[in-house]
Amino acid sequence: MELKKKVTLENRGQSYTMPLLKKGENRDIVCNLNWSQHPTNASFLSKLFGGGIDLDLGVFYEMHDGETGLIDGLQFSQGRGGGRNQVTRQGSYDYSPWVWHEGDDRTGSSNAGEFVYVNPKGLKDIKRIQFYATIHNSKVTWAETNAEISINIPGHPPIAINLGRENDRGTLCLFCTIKFSNIGIEVSNQTSFHSGRPDADKAYDWGFTYRQGSK
Repeated sequence: MELKKKVTLENRGQSYTMPLLKKGENRDIVCNLNWSQHPTNASFLSKLFGGGIDLDLGVFYEMHDGETGLIDGLQFSQGRGGGRNQVTRQGSYDYSPWVWHEGDDRTGSSNAGEFVYVNPKGLKDIKRIQFYATIHNSKVTWAETNAEISINIPGHPPIAINLGRENDRGTLCLFCTIKFSNIGIEVSNQTSFHSGRPDADKAYDWGFTYRQGSK
């Protein structure tokens, strides 16, 4: 059966709800962040010699037992990450929290961007995931990045959120929440802009402690 075309959640508060994955479904839930390497209005020389745009995909997660965590490039850079079958600051696919960040893409030039994978075996343990993106060491607005996020859930159309129309200069955008329950899966557009991780944390009451980091 042919799936529907992608669903675009254009405005904050819009959501898409779907039933739980079928029993035995073993395909990943995948979040992908993709963007342009250079600002859309950059000159040829600027593109040739200037620095590219570096976006980072990050995750807040909460388990049904109350455990919470954070995964992004600042957490697992400089040798603090690991493969999907390990438990590191990069998360873990094969073990709790069942969420694994594939790795850092510093330019977006691969046309792939950054990926976070969620293991369907762990959905009974996960309460919610919030995805965010950060502009790393850049003065551009989100509109100049052409950034788009896609959430791919097996058996359902891809869900897209476009940050390429936003002119806010907040360096962090929390764009999406996925909630898991015994009823189904809800994906909602949560687009809000913040000065950084501590500011977003305060807005959504995660309660983490932060210190200066680098990649």
